[in-house]
Amino acid sequence: MKKNYVNKGIIVCLLVMELIYVLQLMLTRSVFLQGYMVKDMTNTGMDFFNMLALIGEPDVYCKSSNYPAMVFLILKFFYRLIPTNIVLSDNGTDGFFLRDYLPSALSYMIYSVFVIIAIYELVKYIYKENQFESTMLAVAIILSGPMMFTLERGNIILLAFLFSLIYVAFYKSFNRYLRLVAYIALAIAAAIKIYPALLGFLTLSQKKYKETILLIFLGIIFFITPFFMFGGLESIYKMLMGLAQSANIQGNGGCGYNFSISNLIKIINILFGVHISQSGITILKLLVCIYCGVLYALAQQEWKKILAVILLMIWLPEFSYTYTLIFMIIPFLLLLKQREGKKQIICLICFILILIPYALPALESMDVDGAWLPLNVSTIIINFSIIILAVVALVDSLNRFQIKKK
Repeated sequence: MKKNYVNKGIIVCLLVMELIYVLQLMLTRSVFLQGYMVKDMTNTGMDFFNMLALIGEPDVYCKSSNYPAMVFLILKFFYRLIPTNIVLSDNGTDGFFLRDYLPSALSYMIYSVFVIIAIYELVKYIYKENQFESTMLAVAIILSGPMMFTLERGNIILLAFLFSLIYVAFYKSFNRYLRLVAYIALAIAAAIKIYPALLGFLTLSQKKYKETILLIFLGIIFFITPFFMFGGLESIYKMLMGLAQSANIQGNGGCGYNFSISNLIKIINILFGVHISQSGITILKLLVCIYCGVLYALAQQEWKKILAVILLMIWLPEFSYTYTLIFMIIPFLLLLKQREGKKQIICLICFILILIPYALPALESMDVDGAWLPLNVSTIIINFSIIILAVVALVDSLNRFQIKKK
């Protein structure tokens, strides 16, 4: 009963904070919108439409795109909604035109509605409490900060998250066909965003070695095969070059909306004047890998194992923007289901701080001149909330390990 009471309180808190965010924006006429959403207010949805525009190019990697070919294969179907006369004109490769053009805008509407409904239903399926509580949780998740940020950006990570959620929902199923669905879903998620592949460690932890091999095989097939529709092995090289270029450009664009270890070091330098060299950052990344590995190994609860994997997915890439935080929804859901002990209430509070949107000031004067992603208060709060969550999760796991050993 106490557990249900706390869960309801957490869900209500999340919904109330989301409502407060909207009311703050209304009362201030969006003065603090930049404190959570990106600075350029005329760029909405362009992650989607810039990639859609590349389908009209002779080579989808001609502009240093960093997306795997599976993304373009999916977008190729949406591009079929665009009339031939537009496809054959310069407008067919203009992302801003496509955003304002109904047939292509319709493709984004269809994509978004489908994914949101699917996530809504999966959240209710995974939580499996009473109908009202599950529905309120699903609504709170849809209205969470990372979800809203992802929809505003139009980033296809939303689809990778959906397929990752399918995997988490069914990878332990007693029905082998549902497990196969889970493995295919994870293979597609990894083919879209690469790093969801790390979730495959969950199947390995179940000691399903043959199925782990199958999962790896599916991952390779779903990742590699689409490249042969866009230039073959050469396009893989171009994608990797695009990733390297993006890390360099975006890593110097400011400290806002970024939750990687590299960006955290920059924030610490700004706030406390602590300078760490590039070699020091490399060592820290290695320590992060060890930390997450220890957390994964010691964790007796599923949500902590998944958290360890998600932390790697967020901390290691150079440009882990707010949309990567949607993966935090998975351990949050499982913690609500599996919570045991008072320390884990602290973890729930940290998850709330990570998932709510903030109408708080930007700190442009503290960042590099002309930053298009300037530091803001919400980025600081979320970064340190992630650290506290990781520390508390490990301490709790160590305590449980010692008790079990005794």
